[in-house]
Amino acid sequence: MKLNTKNLQEAINVLNKNISNYAVFNIDDENLILECDTDFIYTSNSNVELKDYSSYMISLDKLKKITKVLDSKEIELEFKEKNNKTDLIINDNGVEISEIVEKQENEINIKKYENYLRLDAEEFIKILKDSKKFRSKDKCRILFTGQLLKYHNNSNTLDVVALDGYKIYVYTIEDVNTNINQDFELILNQKTIERLMKNKNSKEIEIQINFKENEIEDTVIKLNNMFLYDNHTSGDYFNYKSTLRDEYDSEYVTKIDSKMISKYIKYIDKCLKLQDKDQGGKVRPSMITSEIVDNQRIFKLKDNSTKVELKEKSDAKDRFKIAFNGEYLKDLLELFKNEDDVIVTMKNDVNPMILQKDNLLALLLPVRLI
Repeated sequence: MKLNTKNLQEAINVLNKNISNYAVFNIDDENLILECDTDFIYTSNSNVELKDYSSYMISLDKLKKITKVLDSKEIELEFKEKNNKTDLIINDNGVEISEIVEKQENEINIKKYENYLRLDAEEFIKILKDSKKFRSKDKCRILFTGQLLKYHNNSNTLDVVALDGYKIYVYTIEDVNTNINQDFELILNQKTIERLMKNKNSKEIEIQINFKENEIEDTVIKLNNMFLYDNHTSGDYFNYKSTLRDEYDSEYVTKIDSKMISKYIKYIDKCLKLQDKDQGGKVRPSMITSEIVDNQRIFKLKDNSTKVELKEKSDAKDRFKIAFNGEYLKDLLELFKNEDDVIVTMKNDVNPMILQKDNLLALLLPVRLI
């Protein structure tokens, strides 16, 4: 059997953080299905159906090592049984790689659903990567370690949301390609997100959804010849819209450009490097204040004996003092580092700051000044 090397390598690369340490080859005379755990399947073509197939188990670590050294565009794959032993033989442009595998009984079940949501792979994966620092790392808050996809049927838009309790990321995809005619919320789990971010060759990501009584029961994500069975996270996600309401009464609205953003990021980097460490050797969270006094914008870090200031002219005469965690502020600014005319909105020193440009919106809660 011949296989496209690049497609197989991508499939193995997408596999990460698996429960099991083995994979299963299911093969007949013409086609192949590779399974790992209960939530990943790779097929030799998009409409494969096996008949009278055999199944072989192989170490996942070994399979990863083998696929890394393959350098021909196409490989030949064969299973040979002899003396109660089975060898997987891969011919890589004349070089034969042999690995012992274990024959076993295996039942294949490829799930497919009619309801779909089709997304441009490059755009969606960039969104997942950009919002990585906005997803929670707290495993006790499992909902927020994932990513919310909120579909609005009336406007045919999809909000892709990430938050960690301190900052919020919202990207709105317009003119969504879907056959679903109802609002829905889907929370992709952390493992699925990490697998999607490893994808390089797919042009489209298709999320197939099975509804039961208007509620999501099951989801399958299709990328080329790969199927990810996403164990979507159930629960009520935070109502992020409540912090983005249209009637938000702003006291301060301005615009910043990429040059200004670059300057602020460099300033924050200096502040972070000058931060003192606690007794355990860890850098303490930085608190950077910002205010406008007499047409001068002043950023200030005060950390024990160290003080770091940045002063620049401002069109506004005066504005309240507000404080932010320096690392979180940098995360927010880096989203817009290549953008001009970024709108900055603030109300007071206790309400969040919002940055917005086109379809991207990011929010950061301030640190309470005492």
